[in-house]
Amino acid sequence: MENKEMRILEKYKFFFKDLTACKIMNRMIIYLKEDNTIAEAKSIMKNEKISGIPIVDDAKNLINIISTEDIICALEDGIIDCKIKVLGRKNLISFRDDDNFGEILEQHAKYAYGRYPVVNQDNKLVGIITKHDLLYAVISKLSVLYLHDERRKEILDSPLSIYIKNTHKYNKPKFVFNINNNDVNSSGEGSALLKNYLLEKNIDKTLVRKISISTYEAEVNVVIHGGGVGKIIANITDDSIIVYVEDLGPGIENIDKALEAGFSTAPEYIRSLGFGAGMGLPNIKRFADKLVITSEKNNGTKVEMVFWVNEVK
Repeated sequence: MENKEMRILEKYKFFFKDLTACKIMNRMIIYLKEDNTIAEAKSIMKNEKISGIPIVDDAKNLINIISTEDIICALEDGIIDCKIKVLGRKNLISFRDDDNFGEILEQHAKYAYGRYPVVNQDNKLVGIITKHDLLYAVISKLSVLYLHDERRKEILDSPLSIYIKNTHKYNKPKFVFNINNNDVNSSGEGSALLKNYLLEKNIDKTLVRKISISTYEAEVNVVIHGGGVGKIIANITDDSIIVYVEDLGPGIENIDKALEAGFSTAPEYIRSLGFGAGMGLPNIKRFADKLVITSEKNNGTKVEMVFWVNEVK
């Protein structure tokens, strides 16, 4: 990978903390054994257009790797028809399947190999990582982030239906919306209503945008992680707008971890829909002037966001 690409990935690697080797690697592995010949390796590498092949024993333990450099040396030494074992074993650079994105980048920057075998805790070969696999994983992650942002924009900017508007009474002294929704694709009604409610109260548009984005993220979290049942409450004071979002779900095991950009416990099918990118709570933390999260196991989660009226950033 080029130095420019590496610098870009290094700069934004905190977005990809949840990417581990097992999520990046290609599981379609070509491998050989020491009793195969160097010529066989040469033929496979030429046909498949690859720069190296992992070597395993009968139990599929990773024991070596043969590279294009080994092929060239074998041709020069006249041993191309010999078995791979005559090359001897080298110090292997490989990844564990639980190595994170930062560790993978660090190793790649240090060695700059084209391919890295991936092994599990028992040293069994389980995959291979190339620079193309790294780039594909990053692009896929960015695509999820983009879909999430576009979906949020679509919900918050779309006109509300007459039915939804009529389900909420604006003459109440505070905003209340009951979340009862298990479909993540239709989540965001509460945050869209809150946006309209605040605009009708002549709240600054920039502040309304921050509040509606933060509320949307919290509302989606209720649907994905909180069982789909919860409540949004907003109060306007002289100097602040306070928004509470609560659910009755299983709670957050590690709040500090959940606040890290890119960390997500959402299932794969949720991520495939453009949700669960691990940016919900980090986005709330970014926009809210004060954020308090309380959560107990099997007793739900409460998110309190405070936005100062006179301090629009």
